[in-house]
Amino acid sequence: MSSLKKWVWPAVYGVGITALLIAALAYIVQQKPMTAYVLPTPLLAQLNEERAERLRELRAATVFVYADIPDKRLYDDPTTPDAFRDGRSFGTGVVISPEGDMLTAEHVVRGMCMPEEQITIEEVYCAVVMTGHTQVYRAKLLKLDAEDDLAHLRIIPKEKDERFTLVPVIDVSFDAKLEGREVLVNGIPLGSANMAVLGIVSNAVDNDEVCKGGKIRATLAVAPGNSGGALLDVGTGAVVGITSTVRTLGEGHSAALFLNITCAASAKQIRSFIE
Repeated sequence: MSSLKKWVWPAVYGVGITALLIAALAYIVQQKPMTAYVLPTPLLAQLNEERAERLRELRAATVFVYADIPDKRLYDDPTTPDAFRDGRSFGTGVVISPEGDMLTAEHVVRGMCMPEEQITIEEVYCAVVMTGHTQVYRAKLLKLDAEDDLAHLRIIPKEKDERFTLVPVIDVSFDAKLEGREVLVNGIPLGSANMAVLGIVSNAVDNDEVCKGGKIRATLAVAPGNSGGALLDVGTGAVVGITSTVRTLGEGHSAALFLNITCAASAKQIRSFIE
């Protein structure tokens, strides 16, 4: 009996304490209703949505550049891209006007759309494929700049008053504010269409020790096939550069490896080129 009393009283005591705590909690709840908090959307989620929107804009204005197609009838066949995308020469470009003005790299056009030794640009054409591989157009070469590695072409519309989706070139007021800004690249590296890469502008000065000749340097991984594609500023949705070369500090150019240093014609060079 004494043993039973020894265990009963602590149990009774515990039950009593629990009841008091429950009563106190109920009283507090009645006196001050609990506030419902709505957590803000995480910053990363906001940035991801912004990136996704910018990528959609960039892809809508991106074209893939190939050698001119001899049989012009093939331009009307949506399956044409698979017919001539044979893994030889290709590059990327970007539309910058609703009339079909587009930019790519000079070295993309040279030797692919025109013979290496050719000097004049009259009657030089490239084939351009719209994102999604649903439309193939012919584009006429208008201007070349080997020093800045830029080429200006105009897409030949198939219908009267046809307009093209574009992304603008960034305003001159941003030239001094580019370093550290987030950029997107969309292209056809090694023949794989619509591969997107995210990086930052790591140097935008005229005397960059890695990217010579006034080009800007971006930290992002690109490969052959990305050449001529736009560096799109995530914050503004505007073009800040045209991809030119990929480099490493110790090895110079490489055509076989994914590298994390990209040199691009600057917005300053682009504006001067198209004026």
